Amino acid sequence: RPQVHKGFEFLILDLVRVLGCGGEGILIFLPGIGEISELFDVLSVLEASPEEQAALGIVQQRRAPCEYRLFVLHSTIPMDEQEQAFHQPPDNVCHIFLASTIAESSVTLPKVRVVIDMCLRRQLA
Repeated sequence: RPQVHKGFEFLILDLVRVLGCGGEGILIFLPGIGEISELFDVLSVLEASPEEQAALGIVQQRRAPCEYRLFVLHSTIPMDEQEQAFHQPPDNVCHIFLASTIAESSVTLPKVRVVIDMCLRRQLA
């Protein structure tokens, strides 16, 4: 079974905080809904207010901070919950897309500047 190394989700959190820019998106490929859910839990702190983030020990790393919006793209998520992902992000918001590798060839997302591929795939036995 493909597995994300323990603690790797915090590296992804740091990468998103450093690379994220308003008006753009970051696409992260993961092997399945379990890994997507785990990373979503870690990254959800980015949707908190700056005051809430500071209380959790997260300090802005950019001169021009932006807000973040997380989206899960997976067949088990209702389409109406995914619809906003297909709209261009506002200038002060960075969209973070967590998707299974099936989305690699079937989804076009606006303004994606960074792609992080965990290089993990599910295989049928």
